[in-house]
Amino acid sequence: MDTMPAAVLHDFDDLRLERVPVPEPADFGDVLVRIRACGVCATDYKAIRGIRRNVRFPAGSIQFTQDVASGRKE
Repeated sequence: MDTMPAAVLHDFDDLRLERVPVPEPADFGDVLVRIRACGVCATDYKAIRGIRRNVRFPAGSIQFTQDVASGRKE
């Protein structure tokens, strides 16, 4: 099974870099891109650090996969 690095948020101020399985495109038209660089916006940073506590985390952990910089998997 192929893995990739992911920033996984387990709780406030508990962001860990972990290896997770590479997702597979599930539906027609889905694509898988390779991320070469990413960033975290200031609002997300405040939530990660626990400065902003008016956020809710889904059950389990959060993997940051929202913003794409560039690149593609061939």
